[in-house]
Amino acid sequence: MSPILSWIMCFVFFLLSLVYRHQLYYIYPTTNDTGGYIFPQFVRMVIVCIYIAQMTLIGVLGLKKQGLASSLCIPLLIGTVFFNTYINQQHYHMTKNMPSTMSVKEDGKNFGAIDFIDLVGGRYLQPSMQNLITEPDNMSKES
Repeated sequence: MSPILSWIMCFVFFLLSLVYRHQLYYIYPTTNDTGGYIFPQFVRMVIVCIYIAQMTLIGVLGLKKQGLASSLCIPLLIGTVFFNTYINQQHYHMTKNMPSTMSVKEDGKNFGAIDFIDLVGGRYLQPSMQNLITEPDNMSKES
């Protein structure tokens, strides 16, 4: 039964990948950019799924009367709780910043207000940009 289902599921996933790829390229508009707001929601959803999977594993092992295996999964659950608190403290404040597309629009509005040449002029110039006119070594000075 399993080898037959493997081939059937391989064929089904191949067809679904074609369909979803076509929808992604030709049907869905590209204006659904959330600017990074969906990433924290996705991470929270993944953490909740991990909690559910670990609780289910502990429950199944408990029902099978595997007390040692069930109790050894509890540190895994505690580690996931600590990881979740770490993620909430460190990483979500980074996603609250303005996305790059909105930042480009704001820079466009402030284009004439800031003199960038005076701001960064002479601070650092790449060696390849120090000479305004560069000529090949084999070219004569007369021409």
